[in-house]
Amino acid sequence: MLISAANDVVGQGCFVGTRVAYVSTAMKIAIPVWNHRVSPVFDVAKRIRVTEVINGTIHSESEHEPKNGDYAAALTNLGVDVLICAAISPALEAALWDDGVEVVSDKCGPAAMIAEAYVNGDKALRRFHSPGYSDCRRGQ
Repeated sequence: MLISAANDVVGQGCFVGTRVAYVSTAMKIAIPVWNHRVSPVFDVAKRIRVTEVINGTIHSESEHEPKNGDYAAALTNLGVDVLICAAISPALEAALWDDGVEVVSDKCGPAAMIAEAYVNGDKALRRFHSPGYSDCRRGQ
């Protein structure tokens, strides 16, 4: 479904005249990877795994190498909606949020399992918290 800048419904599958902030049946999840696991620090990751989800089902997966260290631009160019990572610098996290990319940080474990858990509705990914994770640190 597509939504215009004025939040008018442009795509199909909606009630006539309905206004919504954002609705999507497709999304892309990015996870920085190292040895098939979440890379320890997103800012210096060499590879990013992108999982494309359509109607709640994993449709495709691919890996990409960010060019020139511009991670925010790489995710934006790939059309990523959500970044799941371990550590990330505050400046890069803010830049991604500004670009419309949701950041879910402090996660560790096998990248494929994390993507699957997220797609299956475990948005908090609590069982994948990094060691030393604290909700207090993020004001949650």
